[in-house]
Amino acid sequence: PIYAIALGPPSAERYRDLGDGYRHLKRTKEAERAYREGALLAEADVARNPREGLARATLALLSALMGNAAQAQFEIAVALAAEPENTRVMSYAALAYEVLGQREKALIALHTAPPFVLQELSRQPDANDLTRDPRFQAMMPKR
Repeated sequence: PIYAIALGPPSAERYRDLGDGYRHLKRTKEAERAYREGALLAEADVARNPREGLARATLALLSALMGNAAQAQFEIAVALAAEPENTRVMSYAALAYEVLGQREKALIALHTAPPFVLQELSRQPDANDLTRDPRFQAMMPKR
């Protein structure tokens, strides 16, 4: 089964990670299936607690990865409104905006991010283009 490599019970984030791995291996169909499974779990998380920003941010990122821009943008907006200081929400919002090709919004989502979030994103393969942007570089802490 698709979730056999996951360590622990299935979760939206684990399916997203699995989908990312498949996508980086150019295994598109498996990536799409993993993202769909993750989105179903994220939707259930949102239904259980509609005010939880992280569940909505996870759903936003999965929606963006599946090409559902309208849902992704809606979920990002709700997630950021619900938990504007949640660093994972900021990070997922930036990644979702980047997937959607909305660099300016990705940078805005990170404008209050602490340095460790920016450093973590700079190690994220899906954020390579974002982290090379001079505006992102200007946000990075000086050494």
